[in-house]
Amino acid sequence: MTNWPNFVTIDSHRPSDASRKLYHAASAIAIGGNLVLIGIKAVAAVISSSSAIYADAANSASDVVYSLFMALGLTLSLRPPDSGHPHGHQRAESLVGVVIAMAMGIAGYAAAHEGIAAFSSPVPTMSVWAIVVLLATAVIKTAMYIGSRRLAREAHSSTLHAAAVDNLSDIITSSAALAGYLASQYIWPQLDGIAALAVSAWIFKNAIQIAIENLGHLVGSGVSEETLESMAEIVLQIPGVVAVERLVAEHAGPRVILDVHILAAGDMPLREVHALSHRVRKALEQCEIVEHAWVHVEPTDMPLDASY
Repeated sequence: MTNWPNFVTIDSHRPSDASRKLYHAASAIAIGGNLVLIGIKAVAAVISSSSAIYADAANSASDVVYSLFMALGLTLSLRPPDSGHPHGHQRAESLVGVVIAMAMGIAGYAAAHEGIAAFSSPVPTMSVWAIVVLLATAVIKTAMYIGSRRLAREAHSSTLHAAAVDNLSDIITSSAALAGYLASQYIWPQLDGIAALAVSAWIFKNAIQIAIENLGHLVGSGVSEETLESMAEIVLQIPGVVAVERLVAEHAGPRVILDVHILAAGDMPLREVHALSHRVRKALEQCEIVEHAWVHVEPTDMPLDASY
């Protein structure tokens, strides 16, 4: 391709050790917590014969599946760039987000199926164990939600945010399952099925939101005007930058890649132009959402329609 000995064909970016630790911690929380929950919920569902609790157990089964996919996807996203993936493997993280949404959709279907079947099923058996399990589920999921939300913020990860949202959904669904189970005992038997349908609706709502966000990341969606304006302000504060002529942001996974064209004095020496472009890139890449910034410098005396 070229005789130049140091021709670079891949990005120099490498995932940090801090990100690696955060991702591993999140995977351990998700897998460990969901394995415990599926075990105790399955026992409670069998003892009580409650459709709402069966629906909640189905939700935990899908959580175990997505937790394993999440661990695999996050590990893949941490791989450094190579010749086949010159910008790295960050899109794998968004793919995991889509898998989480699909797993939630399957759980939503299972919950709806159990809810509809409950209308023609016998009244659930009263079980103190079932009540204890649902209360324990809410407590465990609250701890998982707080932990995964903190890790998501520290890692700036849409996948970990999706996992946190799923944990929050599980708190709601377990609470609804408990309410429906108790109501079926003391108020109206069909309330157990209604609770299962409410669980299903909540799961579907969150699954759709997560799917839309992560599919957007996979196909290169843009960012808001407010975000672009804040990035432009960062660039304009750098000495030597006269104006921002072009600023395009495109998602490459949960983070974005920027294409920036700035205007600088036409008589600026080449070494200073080079240093200026690096200052701009460094400033932009310190933004939480920015993965990489490509900076092009144009002289102020060049017509805008001649830029490229």
